[in-house]
Amino acid sequence: EMCKDEYVMLMTWKKTAAGEIIYNKCPPNATGSASRRCLLNAHGVAYWGVPSFARCISHEYRYLHLSLREHLAKGQRMLAGEGMSQVVRSLLELMARRTYYSGDLLFSVEILRNVTDTFKRATYVPSPDDVQRFFQVVSYMVDSENRDKWEDAQQVSPGSVHLMKVVEDFIHLVGDALKAFQSSLVVTDNLVISIQREPVSAVSSDINFPMKGRRGMKDWARHSEDKLFIPKSVLSLSSSEMDESSYFVIGAILYRTLGLILPPPRSPLAVTSRVLTVTVRPPTKPTEPLISVELSHMLNGTSHPQCVTWDYSKADAGSGNWDTESCQTLETLPAHTKCLCSHLSTYAVLAQLPKDLAMDPSGTPSVPLMIGCAVSCMALLTLLVIYATFWRFIKSERSIILLNFCVSILASNVLILVGQSHMLSKGVCTMTAAFLHFFFLSSFCWVLTEAWQSYLAVIGRIRTRLVRKRFLCLGWGLPALVVAVSVGFTRTKGYGTASYCWLSLEGGLLYAFVGPAAVIVLVNMLIGIIVFNKLMSRDGISDKSKKQRAG
Repeated sequence: EMCKDEYVMLMTWKKTAAGEIIYNKCPPNATGSASRRCLLNAHGVAYWGVPSFARCISHEYRYLHLSLREHLAKGQRMLAGEGMSQVVRSLLELMARRTYYSGDLLFSVEILRNVTDTFKRATYVPSPDDVQRFFQVVSYMVDSENRDKWEDAQQVSPGSVHLMKVVEDFIHLVGDALKAFQSSLVVTDNLVISIQREPVSAVSSDINFPMKGRRGMKDWARHSEDKLFIPKSVLSLSSSEMDESSYFVIGAILYRTLGLILPPPRSPLAVTSRVLTVTVRPPTKPTEPLISVELSHMLNGTSHPQCVTWDYSKADAGSGNWDTESCQTLETLPAHTKCLCSHLSTYAVLAQLPKDLAMDPSGTPSVPLMIGCAVSCMALLTLLVIYATFWRFIKSERSIILLNFCVSILASNVLILVGQSHMLSKGVCTMTAAFLHFFFLSSFCWVLTEAWQSYLAVIGRIRTRLVRKRFLCLGWGLPALVVAVSVGFTRTKGYGTASYCWLSLEGGLLYAFVGPAAVIVLVNMLIGIIVFNKLMSRDGISDKSKKQRAG
């Protein structure tokens, strides 16, 4: 079996035998080589896999790396440190564009590693702006939108694991510059980071993280049940290791999405919680399990949850780098799992996925949903054909409204089928979600238009041409405006997720649909009450033509 020639991503992939990998030059805006494998499906038919860009580096990222090397070549330490600030600023600008290859993510990890090492060697204290930019870059990198890119990058290097180490090193770099008992909090869309410095001889209090009441805390962290508690007795050193100038740097990181991009354990196990890291230097070794961790569940229907810690030295075939022996699973509730751990590390919950998800992580199409949408499409098409056939006999304002309503529902059903049919690319899924948002809102708006038409008919103020334009503006224009504002405000973030092509449940974007829909339902109810009262009044009952126009 052979995969046929195909032109994708500005590249021509030549005919290749099943099982073979073909290499190609990266797109014009990058250097390196892209690869693609010809695969066989269960029926023995050859098909192309997804192209891999793990070895493609965009020109802008390569130029930034050259700039970094120039700053490193400067002899003066202060100049090198200031140069790193500029590198982080430039990297943040590149990441904010969200147009990069999986190879760029790996390259960015190396850039951040070099920046951290240079800050150390130059004894340059990063400014608060430097710290915020550094962690904002990390937040962009670990975003769930990059899940497929990280999966591609794992073929070349475990870049997400290296990124964890870089973040921990940078935290201690920042902590070393703090004053005694001083703390720092950084919050981004995907990270909450706390850094504090405590004298070894006088640790002030137990460690609680995250402090959800702190100003600037994101909703996803404030409303989660993720918690870390470290009694101050854990933070102690032996007398031989301690002197008056000794201090602890304590860093804690709550990753919103890191579990999605770390090398996965063997199926059916999966990371089903957020990832929480605590790092302390100099390291302490508790004599008994005293570290309490609570982690909320991110997936429903999982079974056999177990608390785990990350072990950089381990590469077990089953649970990957996750160690199942350092934590006890105290209690498992529907919303979260409580753990008691014996050493400071990175914590998560591993659990078995439901059989359907374990067999097909990309999600199996819902057969009842597809059948329902298909039947609905057939019924709507039949109705449209009937209306087209008898249009000259039934042409009216109400018929026009009904046809537009049917078109919006029909388009919604087709888009649902498109989103369910197979694994879509990120761009297609985003577009599908945006159009679904538009057509669902249009359906509600055309119902509102029907109510408006009934009201105008009852009060006897219908002017066909003028009203028809207003109907069209309400039915199609208002949803288009809402979707345009939502897309512009979010930059399509939240349109489509790794599991479905619809609005994300996180981040508040769903309110851009629920809010207008709820308002329309309330207005419809109000208009319905008014129309009913009009028709039931003495004047309304006597005028049969008004009743007929109002439906």
